[in-house]
Amino acid sequence: MTNLTMDPQEMVAERAVVMEERRMRTEDDPQNALFENTIATAMQEHPYRRPVLGWMSDIAAIQRDDLYAYYRKYYAPNNAFIVVVGDVNSEEVMGRIRASFGQMKESEIRKTHIAQESRQDGEKRISLKKEAQLPYIIIGYHTPSVPHEDSYALEVLSTILSGGKSSRLYKSLVYEKKVALNVGAEYSGMNLDPFLFFLWGTSAPGKDVSELEKMLYAEMEAIKVSPPAEREVQKSKNQIEAAFVFEQDSLYMQAMKIGKFELLGGWKLKDTYLDGIRKVTREDVSRVARKYFSEENRTVGILVPQKAVNGQ
Repeated sequence: MTNLTMDPQEMVAERAVVMEERRMRTEDDPQNALFENTIATAMQEHPYRRPVLGWMSDIAAIQRDDLYAYYRKYYAPNNAFIVVVGDVNSEEVMGRIRASFGQMKESEIRKTHIAQESRQDGEKRISLKKEAQLPYIIIGYHTPSVPHEDSYALEVLSTILSGGKSSRLYKSLVYEKKVALNVGAEYSGMNLDPFLFFLWGTSAPGKDVSELEKMLYAEMEAIKVSPPAEREVQKSKNQIEAAFVFEQDSLYMQAMKIGKFELLGGWKLKDTYLDGIRKVTREDVSRVARKYFSEENRTVGILVPQKAVNGQ
């Protein structure tokens, strides 16, 4: 947090490493590239449209002085919190924290306006042509984040749709109808601002991706019309609670959860999160499906496979 030298030669070397990481993880990975482009299309105003790692042109343009100015401004005690977990003596730990951080100067950080995403009033669609074997689809719907009252039902809905091979999407589209090789749903609720709920899938060989898209919508429509069975909802809630509890066997994950909830509104939210999950009803799941999963609120990304050129 202080006294970082940031050698210019090391910065140049590390910049090349980061560019290669981006090339491998995104530029050369068709599905990840589609995911990134779909988010950028869905989030027109909010900074979430920009990838955390940055676009390749951003990384290439970074200079040592840019990084150092950012470091001096934001790596300051008035812009940080410390999470301590484990069998510790609190007085001793606080003494060490004060000794290590107490003399650091605060930084002048002006609170900047962060644009909030406006309501989407029509479907957005993009296609990405990349070398790939099979078509792939990802569909994003704007949804609120924790601790919004609907976030808990959205989490349960995600698990109903995609919580293992006995879940609705896998059982219907992979095992029974055989239109997809893999399929899933993901709710990204642990974000400071509202983000997206995703449906995704890879078409089975010989199947048209439009068929998979229609069947994904049909699965969601079924939940809108008829609430899932009580047993299905309870199974989902049990899965979420078990994962939440078992993760805390790790001190690292305990610290991560405390930190995440502190950012979302206060670390004590961690102790009320499961209460929110437990209160979700069958009708809540159907209600949030009707509320958020509309044609007007979705962004669709399609990966169009391309054959390799000249054997490359």
